[in-house]
Amino acid sequence: MAHVHANNKFYRGKFDRAGVQPADFRTLDDLRRFPFTTKAELLEDPFDPWKLRCVPKKDIRLAHTSTGTTGGDKWSYIFYSAEDMTIRDFAPYPRLLMPVGEEDVVVNALPYEMSSAGQSFQRSLQGVAGALVVPVGKGGFYADPYKTARVMADLGATVLITTPPYALCCPRSPLSSA
Repeated sequence: MAHVHANNKFYRGKFDRAGVQPADFRTLDDLRRFPFTTKAELLEDPFDPWKLRCVPKKDIRLAHTSTGTTGGDKWSYIFYSAEDMTIRDFAPYPRLLMPVGEEDVVVNALPYEMSSAGQSFQRSLQGVAGALVVPVGKGGFYADPYKTARVMADLGATVLITTPPYALCCPRSPLSSA
């Protein structure tokens, strides 16, 4: 919170309007006093995608857009510095929902283009679970479902991460006898 307050006028303004300072956050109960960023705030100024960054623009190494679930032509941007990608981005994944470990071969058929979904799962499963992850993407010319099925068979995949419609898109795979 101290970093955000010191390096971002948007968030500093939110803190000031709420009457809080980073030092006011000492326990989880204190969190309720701090302002959360709303979806409307993320989408209100599409011509200033940099307003939420807290590091110099020269330190940004990766940018993703939101998935566009708003149904309109506005979206938000998610920026990562090199430090975000290597130190802070190993988000914990739900081990009970997805018990993946070092012996697993995970085929990741989530989108990599524009969205952060594919890369976020990849980095978490590699860095936290220690799994081998094969980034195949979802759809498109190079991510043909039949090619994905071939990769799964070749590498002995134990886990497929994708959306239900994509998983069902090729019921007559040429690998069905493999």
